[in-house]
Amino acid sequence: MISPNPPASERQQIERIAEEYRSKGYEVLVEPSDPDLPPFLQGRQPDLIARRGDEQLVIELRTSLSKSEPDRLTELAERVQREPGWKLVFIAPRPAEELLPGEQLQLLSLPEVEEQLGDARQLLGAGNQEAAILLAWAAVEGQLRELARQEEIPLPRPGTLTLLRQLVSLGLIDREQYRALSDAYKARSAVAHGFRPPSELGPAVQALLGLSEAIARESRKAQIRKEEMDGSEEFFQGEAEWPEY
Repeated sequence: MISPNPPASERQQIERIAEEYRSKGYEVLVEPSDPDLPPFLQGRQPDLIARRGDEQLVIELRTSLSKSEPDRLTELAERVQREPGWKLVFIAPRPAEELLPGEQLQLLSLPEVEEQLGDARQLLGAGNQEAAILLAWAAVEGQLRELARQEEIPLPRPGTLTLLRQLVSLGLIDREQYRALSDAYKARSAVAHGFRPPSELGPAVQALLGLSEAIARESRKAQIRKEEMDGSEEFFQGEAEWPEY
């Protein structure tokens, strides 16, 4: 559920998602109130409800980090799972490569990455694999972009696939990790854009959680290398004194 008075950008994302589902033949309710909610959702206003034939969706947009949000989403996921014919769809905000040129972007901080990974584990444990893979991917991509920044890797365009190719070509991730990340990215993209994922999501989420630890180790190595280089530069700074003969 978005805030009671959401910023225009959040409102626009909600409306955009509603229009996408309407274009696919769904009947969509935006921020439905209690009279429009089924009994099991009373008091838990979702962002959207979409219906098409026998398919009934509860749609949530994650717009900001909140300490209480994982517990609320887990509780919502459990409610929806108990209802035959209903499914919870969790949508992350538009990924970085789809943002308009010129927008100022800021990488996730380490605490934010760890929080999102924890949220992903919690949601996976609750059986909400769609939500888990969106959060796990966002956290891992944040780690990958931080690694690229540490290594001063120029990215001609901010696309995710460009990032993965650059990292594997420079040996910062190996071929096996590249394949696992590519497969997880395809699954995440399918979920994010309203398609059925090409394979089971649980193994992809578990793979991302494992990869996050390997990427964190590589990032720590990059930081150590940078600190050592900075120390060497300081050592050689100053005027050189040449002996007189």
